[in-house]
Amino acid sequence: MTSCRGSVFFLSSISFLGLLFCVNFQPVNGTDFVVNTNCNETQFVEGEKEAAVSCSWEEISDDVHQGLVVCLTEICSSNQELLVISSIINESQGLVTNATGVAGNYSEVTFFVTARKLGFAELWMNFCVNCTRPCGEIKQSCEPTSVEGHFEREVIQVSVIRDEQIIDTVFTVSLVCLVVIAYINMGSTLDLSIVKANLKRPKGPAVGLFCQYIFMPLMSFGLGYVFLKEDTALRLALLVVGCSPGGGASNIWTVLLNGNVNLSVTMTFVSAIVSFASMPAWIYSLGPQISDEEHFKIPYGNVASSTLSFIIPTGIGLLVNRKWPKAGKWMRKILKPFGAFFILYAATFGVYANWYAVDLVTWQ
Repeated sequence: MTSCRGSVFFLSSISFLGLLFCVNFQPVNGTDFVVNTNCNETQFVEGEKEAAVSCSWEEISDDVHQGLVVCLTEICSSNQELLVISSIINESQGLVTNATGVAGNYSEVTFFVTARKLGFAELWMNFCVNCTRPCGEIKQSCEPTSVEGHFEREVIQVSVIRDEQIIDTVFTVSLVCLVVIAYINMGSTLDLSIVKANLKRPKGPAVGLFCQYIFMPLMSFGLGYVFLKEDTALRLALLVVGCSPGGGASNIWTVLLNGNVNLSVTMTFVSAIVSFASMPAWIYSLGPQISDEEHFKIPYGNVASSTLSFIIPTGIGLLVNRKWPKAGKWMRKILKPFGAFFILYAATFGVYANWYAVDLVTWQ
């Protein structure tokens, strides 16, 4: 729905997308001694305490690795302000044979974590390869406490999300109602002959499309490269926002500033249609420059629902103005004050409902 744009305005890039699980291997002498690292939980809810997590891995045992001892010596969170490991329960072991017939040791460790605040972090699992001492207690440390043997680290990407609150539902539902009313009122002001003229001689829409689908994607990519170079998730989120079609807020601002409403509505419709081709084109071309992820999910459903939520209420407004001119005149009269109320409501209650996102903003 178009109302989701109100949330995107405040959440910025936080509506993006879901978490992708990955393991980063750091080989010792060109060989991985630990493979198939996996954790049963990689996503936690803010405020969640003592959440049990089990992580497993395989220790390769073949002609090359025979006789080597692999010990999990340390485990920690890369961001203690976000996620804390409170205690480690145990470590169990077994035997496994993979698809190639290579036998190995299967090990698993269970521990508890506390999720303090929203964001992304990493679980670091440090392994000591070919240690001269027996495997012993697993310590909560990010740095290797043993200098003997070789060091190998496995990295598990994790995230802390926010559980949906009642205030989120209230804000979303109320914003949907306000947007529908605003579009119905806006439909009563449209002149279809002018809209058709804009489409026949599309100078205005052409300028808008250039700004929206050439300038904005390149600008968002450039800003992400300069200011968010180390944060892949935020860079991708900024790129998606830069490739997204225009929303209802632009039409409301056009009304408040005495702009060309017919051109604004035409541009909103045209940009929504073009976005079905432009979004995947930009995301699949620039996305790989930001992330190694091979598959990007294009929000076609969101774009389609947003387009329909714009067309249907606007069409109702056109119908009301044609069938009941007096009602249409009254709707046009209240459109500007209603638009001012809409902006004020979004800027006050919207900020309050999404203050947790503002609290995440730092100077880093």
